[in-house]
Amino acid sequence: MLSNSASQIEAKPIDFCRVCLARDLEKILDLGKQPLANSFLKQKDQDEQFFPLDAYLCENCGHVQLGTNVDREGIFRNYLYFSGPNPGLSSHFQKYAADVKQHVPSWQNDLIVEIGSNDGILLKEFQSPQNSILGVDPALNIESVVPTMREFFGSKVAERILREKGRKASVIMANNVLAHTYDLHDTVAGMAELITDDGLVVIEAPWLGDMFETNAYDTIYHEHLSYFSIMALQKLFEQFGLVLVDLEFQPVQGKSFRAFFGKNRKPSDFAQKIVTMEAQRGWNYRQAFAMLAKKIRRSKNILLRKLDDLKKSGESIAGYGAPAKGNTILNYTGAGSYLDALIEGMPSKIGLYAPGSRLPVVAREAVNPDAFVMFAWNYRPQILEKEKDFKGEWIIPNQIESI
Repeated sequence: MLSNSASQIEAKPIDFCRVCLARDLEKILDLGKQPLANSFLKQKDQDEQFFPLDAYLCENCGHVQLGTNVDREGIFRNYLYFSGPNPGLSSHFQKYAADVKQHVPSWQNDLIVEIGSNDGILLKEFQSPQNSILGVDPALNIESVVPTMREFFGSKVAERILREKGRKASVIMANNVLAHTYDLHDTVAGMAELITDDGLVVIEAPWLGDMFETNAYDTIYHEHLSYFSIMALQKLFEQFGLVLVDLEFQPVQGKSFRAFFGKNRKPSDFAQKIVTMEAQRGWNYRQAFAMLAKKIRRSKNILLRKLDDLKKSGESIAGYGAPAKGNTILNYTGAGSYLDALIEGMPSKIGLYAPGSRLPVVAREAVNPDAFVMFAWNYRPQILEKEKDFKGEWIIPNQIESI
């Protein structure tokens, strides 16, 4: 979204677990007050709103969530993220679609629904003369290549689809959507109502384990209300009669899971092994997160020392990529004071200013720094291949390594 200082966005604290409804929550991470990570500014001196960015753990079910809900209308109705321009996503979505089609061989004749369909490049893979496809996405500014209902998905929207289409869906996909959703119960209830008895609900989202394994705390920002472990995800869906029947991990957006849910099916043995592993590592108890918080603080200090040394040596530094996750790091660490600009390939962001740090977002050809901080580190292989002629230093900000 573009920041609009003329309209104030509302925010409210969340005092209950949105998976199991328990109210005994423990604060585990505090990244300070930050602006919305995708609220890029039109002018450098524009006013901004800041909201608490802290995460809480429910030890009853293991769910991790933000402590503040920023109004979803304010974030998603005019959204600045587009799937199409992202490197590697087109190939990922083609493989994603092939995987789903293998799980549901009847897809060509059925209703296929994608929640949070964005510009429709994933759902387009399911077009056939015999079937019907439908995207559901609230963003009014994104042009889609598939038929799209401009709504937030929930039980009422599911009922509307049933009325209008006259049948249930054999596939419901939610790709990087569930983490954005405030009312998890209403959303999953709508999925359970809309899916056929032999259909599959497919959920892809960042895995909580990636935060522990790669220090990926930059996935924390106000759009992402939830940080799912498989144990919490399973507990959410089983409340609505949906069984976790298959589980995969994907090297996209860091490390994400792809979970398949269906009715009256045998649970996945592999998923149960992952749930056991998560429990053994203590990811449902505060002690594990205390260690993670120390790791995050240490990475902040190492990053700032590295940038300070480069600046003292007279070297210029820019950020590679202007993703939302990069803004979390910039605003938590204060690293923006060492950078000259952020380079970005997405035309919708070029010419704007990053929220909080107010760094200018420019095209690649506008800068030639001595060092890049790779904020889009989840596309590291593609970036290094594209920039193979760059002879300067690369810094991975959350892992604190130079390459």
